[in-house]
Amino acid sequence: MNANSCFSRELTIICALIADAAEKGVLKKAVLSKPYDTSEKRSVITPRRISEKIMLQTEIFKTDNKAFHVNIELSDREKLGQICSGHKQINVMTTAGDCEYRISKSGKETVLGESRVRAKMETPGVSELTPEGNDKEKNYILKGDEPFLVLLGVSDARGRIHDKKRSKFRQINRFLEQIRDILPALPESGTLHICDLCCGKSYLSFAVYHYFANILGRDVVMTGVDLKSDVIEYCESVARRLRFDGLSFICGDIMAI
Repeated sequence: MNANSCFSRELTIICALIADAAEKGVLKKAVLSKPYDTSEKRSVITPRRISEKIMLQTEIFKTDNKAFHVNIELSDREKLGQICSGHKQINVMTTAGDCEYRISKSGKETVLGESRVRAKMETPGVSELTPEGNDKEKNYILKGDEPFLVLLGVSDARGRIHDKKRSKFRQINRFLEQIRDILPALPESGTLHICDLCCGKSYLSFAVYHYFANILGRDVVMTGVDLKSDVIEYCESVARRLRFDGLSFICGDIMAI
């Protein structure tokens, strides 16, 4: 941060340590807690390799269980300071040791352990870390080798997602993540009755049935409805091949129901 920065001396010190530790390859993470913004729970800063450049990736966790990322260049101390200034406590963890920034109830700012960590950072032989890239495999609900994905042409027999179906695979998983979010609002026991209106080729119908019946082990009666008889016939044949006994399809006009 430059000399004209509006940030306090203590906050400037902790932000500089985060960026310098990342640059030297010793930063594990920085946990930002006690946010002023009541819609947030905490934020976690980790070094990431993005487009062959080391950056500080901040994952901001919200009280509604959502999260989003902000990527900060190591040289952008101002942006780093803006994010850090929204918290009353920051714990920095490095391979050279840990330090802490905190604000007391009276508003006093304190930095603990920074000089010790900096001294050890300059010690020959201090362990260095290799930042992970953002291209690592996402932990999806579906793996890709599920039989219904193979029969619907999303993946091959070995479970490899076809190149032209990667966006569809991501869409299906994202939909299941949304379904997972509403699980607390559903009955904990008994049969679930689900309808998919205008189901089309029914990628999502098969995914939802598989999620509830095969992953969660719930009793499910699910019906897909669509106007196209050939599509319904196809989906019905796939359901029977998969032995999805609780899944059926009806050809009909939902406006007439």
